[in-house]
Amino acid sequence: MKSPHPSQSAENWLSFPVAGLCTLLLGVVWVVSSFLAYRGCLLFGASRAAPIVASFTSPILLVVIVVCLEVWRTKTSPIIALYSLGFRPCTPLQLKIAALGLAPILAGYIVIFSFLHQWPMPVPVVGLVVVKFIIAQGFGEEVIFRGFIFRHLRNGRSFWHASALSGVLFSLMHLTNFTAGFTPSVLMSVCISMAFTFLLAFPLSALFESGAGSIFGCCIFHVAFDSSNFFANADVNPKAKVAHLTSILVSGLVVLLASKRSLTLNSRLFGIGCEFR
Repeated sequence: MKSPHPSQSAENWLSFPVAGLCTLLLGVVWVVSSFLAYRGCLLFGASRAAPIVASFTSPILLVVIVVCLEVWRTKTSPIIALYSLGFRPCTPLQLKIAALGLAPILAGYIVIFSFLHQWPMPVPVVGLVVVKFIIAQGFGEEVIFRGFIFRHLRNGRSFWHASALSGVLFSLMHLTNFTAGFTPSVLMSVCISMAFTFLLAFPLSALFESGAGSIFGCCIFHVAFDSSNFFANADVNPKAKVAHLTSILVSGLVVLLASKRSLTLNSRLFGIGCEFR
């Protein structure tokens, strides 16, 4: 009998319906806390920073909620809960695969900026945007959807089954983007985001397992494929948009295949029971 993978939880208490309810709760908290943070910034005259502050205040609160849930259900200390959720050293294998996944994204930007001549325009409050991507898209979403939801769903399920279930919830979470309005452009943006977040749940989950349950490599990869948002006009040119989205899909495929090959090889060599199945 194979030993459990380190990324799997000891208790299989988080069924898919319960995970769905948790995602719904976190989504509501995300929307409400973002609204309150936004209004607070306006109240103190920080209108330029309001959208960015609101977008990284919410994930901090959600991570606190997830840590509390982990402590409550597993009867552990907050430090152990954080470790279980992925705040642990990443493995050299995870860093190598994450770095490999950055190559297609970098190639996509070379095409966009050098051949399509779509030059970036820095967005306002760049420092806060950097913090937003590191906290929200990086640590926040990865703690919730890899460290918490995928890790628990993985127990007793195949990699593909658990990744698909967590991908559905990861995708549905992006319905919160409708807070920007319900216009055709917002609808198109949300649909694209949901499709890509579902697909990217597979390489992110694979990267999580290749790091023995560490979220840090996942954070690097997540921030990389969200990096186009650092530029206000990076996706104005349709060809540039196609190039960017294609580079993300290729990057995800590279990460997934590299993780699958490495984990399968390690399981055969060392019998650690972490191959994809």
